[in-house]
Amino acid sequence: KRANELEDAYFTIQLIEKQLHQAQTKAERYKQALEFYADPENYCVTFEDDYEPILKDNGETARQALEGEE
Repeated sequence: KRANELEDAYFTIQLIEKQLHQAQTKAERYKQALEFYADPENYCVTFEDDYEPILKDNGETARQALEGEE
């Protein structure tokens, strides 16, 4: 009986560790997207005929972060 309890606890810990890793990965994606949108340089035009990086991005960074793509 004790062996089964320990085995169940082990699998529970593995599941929690997997969920934690997924949450950390998601948080990192969100952080990177927020850093892009928070960077003042992304709102500046570098060349006369160019657009701001924010306009070129058109929300793609946010969509990728939300979808889990990199």
